[in-house]
Amino acid sequence: MRKISLISLGIICSYLSACASLPDRDECNSLYQNQKFTSYVKQCASLHDAQTDYQLYTIYRDGNSGSVNLPVASYYLQQAAQKGYVPASYSICQAYVTGELDFPVNSDRAIYWCNTAIGHGYNDANRWLGTYYYNYSQYKTAIKYLRKVTKEADPQAMYLLANSYLILHNKVQGFTWMKVAYQQNSPQAQQFVAQLDGKYGKCNIEDVYFKSSLSYSEAMQTCADLNAGKINTETVIMRVKKAVRSIF
Repeated sequence: MRKISLISLGIICSYLSACASLPDRDECNSLYQNQKFTSYVKQCASLHDAQTDYQLYTIYRDGNSGSVNLPVASYYLQQAAQKGYVPASYSICQAYVTGELDFPVNSDRAIYWCNTAIGHGYNDANRWLGTYYYNYSQYKTAIKYLRKVTKEADPQAMYLLANSYLILHNKVQGFTWMKVAYQQNSPQAQQFVAQLDGKYGKCNIEDVYFKSSLSYSEAMQTCADLNAGKINTETVIMRVKKAVRSIF
């Protein structure tokens, strides 16, 4: 029994010694944030956690501790992703699209990793996948992902969402989201609105709809009434001023 106890004690002491030699997470974060990358690699690689793997990936990718080493960068990126580090999942998604880090271009793998990131609440992946499907003219799928970005101020995503609806001949939703993009100062949305000038007769659609809080149906009815002579410009202004509510 004494012999076993001594052996057990030796194992415990060895374990504790190894634990004591591990670098401190806060110290490693400080080294990384202060761009002391060579010291980071020497002192922190032994942590073997997901965050460290991802930070090592960026260091080797950018050559911050010497020369660029893409195979090592790729190794650490995949290690971080396998350990569930969400930014790593998103980075792998992008790598499968761009061929970065010598990844083979593979849209199926890209979508898998982006969906993995989305499953953990990483909103940038929604934006990226929405844009990806939009660029490949898969507008229904693009809408699925772009709608999830709508809580953020993202003019480009809102414009793509609006245009997807318009391409699919859903004018109500298209104009609704184009209005969001316009009010978020999207250059494409502003250009779209400028091209509508004169297309609604005497009705200035930019003022009546895109700059106001009128809903799409209310704005269309107002323009129809104005062009039919049922109301005058003063009545239009009054309707617009009364509509002081959220466009949602």
